[in-house]
Amino acid sequence: ELSRLTLLAASQAKKARFRPLDIASVRVREKRVFLRFRNLDKAPPARAKGKGRLAEAGAEALENLRRLRQATEFRRGGASVALTQIQLVEVSLLALPFEIGLSTGEFFWRRASAVPVCYANGYWGYLPPAGAKAGDYEVISSAFPREADQQLRTAAFAFLHRA
Repeated sequence: ELSRLTLLAASQAKKARFRPLDIASVRVREKRVFLRFRNLDKAPPARAKGKGRLAEAGAEALENLRRLRQATEFRRGGASVALTQIQLVEVSLLALPFEIGLSTGEFFWRRASAVPVCYANGYWGYLPPAGAKAGDYEVISSAFPREADQQLRTAAFAFLHRA
């Protein structure tokens, strides 16, 4: 089936007529936002909960936290992160150096017609949403407190709506 679909896609690409897009209004802007790190020395949950993949994820989170504690970048108290807006007529792409939660992505789309592009402008790991539980993988392995999600939402929303 994969071979058939590949040949079909190649056939369609061969027939396609490619031409440059005429987009009159593409705008790119950048803003830096300072986000404080959480206290990395605060003890995480004693052990991973659950069985199978859930337990493995918990162990991975604890290992990520151990590595963060040793990294010099995380001794500075926070990070100045770049947010980049690529405005394409009425829709924007918002480049973020995080992996964000679904609720944060929906917030950007519904409130600002912005599609978040994660793992862009570097990578600072997870930015857990405020509603994430203390024992969640994203919370344990993140360098940022859950409040940073709201700080990002506020700063990015204002940035996206600035003329």
